[in-house]
Amino acid sequence: MREIFKITIAGSLRQSVFKIILIIGILLFLTTPFFASFSMFSVSGVAVDFTLETTFVMGFLLILFYGGLLITKDMERKTIYGVLSYPISRTDYLTGRFLGFATVLFFSTLVLGIMGFASSYIAGKIYPPLNISAYHYTIALLFIFIQLLLLFSFSGLFSSFATEQYLPSLLTVAVYLIGTASQPVKEFVESEVRFHRISRGIYLLVKTGYYVFPNFYWIDFKLQASHILPLKRANIFNGLIYGVVYFLVVFMLSAVIFEKREFQ
Repeated sequence: MREIFKITIAGSLRQSVFKIILIIGILLFLTTPFFASFSMFSVSGVAVDFTLETTFVMGFLLILFYGGLLITKDMERKTIYGVLSYPISRTDYLTGRFLGFATVLFFSTLVLGIMGFASSYIAGKIYPPLNISAYHYTIALLFIFIQLLLLFSFSGLFSSFATEQYLPSLLTVAVYLIGTASQPVKEFVESEVRFHRISRGIYLLVKTGYYVFPNFYWIDFKLQASHILPLKRANIFNGLIYGVVYFLVVFMLSAVIFEKREFQ
């Protein structure tokens, strides 16, 4: 597992897509003070929101165009057969891949987050008032990483049974869209079902999806960071538990499916 872990990290750093995404993120951060200055509201608040969103998008692109393809590429290139011929279990292989890319994802998020905070701080200094909280920004950045971990875990889950190379990435996008929309859709359906405007079947379908798919509303603190809203410790703690437990459940499910998969 340790060797798979090291190979994943080394391979990620050599990938051109990894370098391109980081360069694009850096360029966007350099232009943050300029674009944020057009805002009619707090420039520093807009800059914080922009840099946090950029950090998430760059990480998500990294998952879609590299992390989510790690296992399927190994299978298409038949390299997985050579790896599994050594005394290593499929679960160890999967764990090494997961931990390796999760480490890359963590440091990418950290680097982009530090640069994002710096560019937001500069924007606030140039166009006062300076309304930035390092604590709020750090919490928002932590939960961006947790969101990315959840999305990567789903990408790994889909890779454990997918036969097409890009299918895991497409399904991961679907999970993100559902997880982002589940909270407002649930609230809308609940309000409509009281007046019998929506059938009970649709209501049950929406509610099932709400509990099965990850709810990114619970682990998103970007709004609190950009407006420096109060952060409740209970919400932070519950969000951490929710994200970690969800990740572990999806990973274990991936390992079970991958162990039972037959390679051709």
